Formats: sequence, C-alpha cells, structure tokens
Amino acid sequence: MISSVLLDGRHVMVCILLMFLSLAIEGQDSLTSKDLERFSFSFQLTEDGFVGLGADVLTEAISKSKVVMLGGHHGSKHELDFASSLINLLDQSSFNKMILEIGPATADVLSGMLKENNNATEVLKAINAQYALKSNSLNYPPIPDLRSVEAAQMIQNAIDHEWRIEAIGTESWTGYKMVSDLLYQNLTVENKEYYKDLYHQVSLLFDSLYSEVDKENNEELLKLTTALKESTVFSDYLDKLSLFPNNIDAVNSLRFSIEHRWMYGRKEFFKKNKVNAKHNKQLLSKLLNSMDFDFKNDKLFVQMWRQHLAKGTTANGFYGVGNMLSELAAYHDGESLNIAFLRRYHMNGDDIIDGAIEPDYFSKPMKQFASLGKKDQWVLIDLRPFNEVYNWGPYKISSMTKTISKRYDMIVIPKMDIAAIRNE
Repeated sequence: MISSVLLDGRHVMVCILLMFLSLAIEGQDSLTSKDLERFSFSFQLTEDGFVGLGADVLTEAISKSKVVMLGGHHGSKHELDFASSLINLLDQSSFNKMILEIGPATADVLSGMLKENNNATEVLKAINAQYALKSNSLNYPPIPDLRSVEAAQMIQNAIDHEWRIEAIGTESWTGYKMVSDLLYQNLTVENKEYYKDLYHQVSLLFDSLYSEVDKENNEELLKLTTALKESTVFSDYLDKLSLFPNNIDAVNSLRFSIEHRWMYGRKEFFKKNKVNAKHNKQLLSKLLNSMDFDFKNDKLFVQMWRQHLAKGTTANGFYGVGNMLSELAAYHDGESLNIAFLRRYHMNGDDIIDGAIEPDYFSKPMKQFASLGKKDQWVLIDLRPFNEVYNWGPYKISSMTKTISKRYDMIVIPKMDIAAIRNE
C-alpha cells in the first residue's frame, strides 16, 4: 500500500515536471516568416544592374570580399541572368577570375573553340549541334550547365570583361565522345593518321552506346559505364593517347568521370560523393597553384552547384569546395561571401508553381526561407546578422533551418522564374 502511494507520487511529480518543461519551451520564441523579414531585402534586376535595398546589401558585401561564391541549382533564366549581372558588379570590385563547374577537359574543348571564335553563343550552339545526345526522343547537351542561351551570354559577359575562366568538376557522361575527340585533335598530323582507325572505332562505339540510352538513371548509366570499362578498344585508345603529355590530364579526367558515373549506377552514393568531394578539392588546389592565386591581392568568383559551395559540411556530409575556399580566405585574413540561389515561384507552361521542382531533395530544408519569395520582386536574405541573433538564445528553430543558415551567407530568391532558352 505504501509503495503504491510512493509510485503514484513519483508519477505525479514527473507529470508536473514535464508540464513545466513544456510551458518553458512554449514560452520561447518560435522563428516565423515575420522574424526572417527583418533580414530580407527586396531588389530588382534591370538592364543597368541591381537596384534596391537588396542591391545595396549585396554591393557592400562584395566590396569587402576576396572570394564570392554563387551556389546555383536549376540553371533557370533568372539564375543565369543574376550570375551575368553579378559579373558586372564583381568587375567593379576588381574581380577578374571565374571558376565554373564543368570538367577540365570539357573546359579545354570550350576554350580552344573560343580562341577561334570568341562568340560564346555561336560556339556553344555548335558544340550542342555536334555532340548533343539525340536518340529515343532525348536531347541531352554535352555540357549540361551551359546548354542555354542565357548560359552562353553569361560566358560572353566574362569574356567581354577579359576575365580568366577556369573549371573544376566532373566530366558529363553526355560529353564523353566530345572529350574523346579532344584527345585525337591534340595529336600531330602524323599521329592522327597513325591512330585514325582506332579513333574511328571509338567513335562508332560511342554512337552505338549512346543510341541505347533511354533516360538518365542509375540503370542506364551503369550499362553505359560498364560497357566503356570493359571495352578493349576504348581502353587501348586511352592508354595509347595518354602517352602524349598534352593528353594526360584529359584522359585522367575522363577516367575519373566514368568511374564516378559507374558508382552512381551501382548506387554507391556515399562512396561516390566522398570521392567526388575530395576530387573537386584536389582540382581546386591544383588550379589555385597554376593561377598563382594570392588570397591577399587576388579575387575569385566561383559558380557551382549549391551543395558543393556550402560552408561546413554539405547535405551529403562532406567538406566541399565552398568550405575549403571560406577557410582559405579566413586563413589569409580575408572575407568570403557565399550566396545560395533558391527559387520559389516559377512558370511551368501556363501554370504558376509555388515550391520546389520535384524531386528536389535539397531545397526542402530551405522551405522556411523560400516562404519569403515574391512573384514580382527579387529577395535577398542576409543570413550573417540572422545568425548573430537567432543561432544563440531562447529561440525555437528547426535543426534544418539552423543548418542552412550556417551553410550560406546569403540567399537570393528571384521573382517569378522561367525556363532558360535552349541554345540549339
């Protein structure tokens, strides 16, 4: 009887404690869209550049930065228009170096063609016409991130400002034949004649394999990369053409990409992402050395996929290029600026879509920030002062909102977005 009373008493005390704890938590301020509005600034993108409070915040931040990173997502019209206008603004602050997320060998193809014709729109249109994967109702460009007219205009803008354009990234599977052709084009006239038959065999191999691709998924890429890995003709081609010094880097880049896509096909996602994060940082280190980049005096603009440019760990759990550049800038007593591009409203035909394009596994954690997007105005959310206020203190913030706020310095949300125009 006594023990029963004691148990009931303990039960009551526990209930009382839980009730007070619940009240204490409810008494804390919960983060709302109204709270975020304090750090949100509207602006417009005009022919003359950025205009409005958001533009003022962005301009001031750029003036203090040595490294500016723009984390893109879908390559939409507004995303690329923003990048192009950003180049204008950066140029005013003495930026003149740009890194794109395309394979190094692909960048060699592009730069070689631009030396003969400095019209980026015409060059990329010619590349698409020659190498786009068009079979089974598919139309996959050889350089996916530069498939549109707006992307070409962005490149042209950097060229017109006499910027140095470099690249780090993984070769696209749709560009394998293009890179394969580069290896052959790098040969002398005599060596081209000697390897002509082998080159034609490899070209026919790619035509055959590409014609069998139904869609871009794990199964199709596994089939493609397995066939390339097992092809004696292709292996012989890479081995022989890699004997020429000017082909070594391109062969290594092609081989890495095939292995990377093969792991994707096998659904070895953790391993693939780990290897890729390391590879991108190695490429960045090599590139910075080749540029003789001085963090004290030089300035750098980087445009890559949003996840690669996160500070701290990426959504995949690895330290990527964004974290590396942020830490390097800080180590040299400089500032970096990390901008994430996030869409809310966009057109799908005649329909207005409010929310991320499905499937979009990486925008969902940014939903609370996306709620500030507007149909008729651009929005800039400055997360630097937000973190000072809300990452410390008695505020209820979801773990994902807190994580996103630490990964980026700013979030830019365009007005009603539309698809970019294919350059074909």
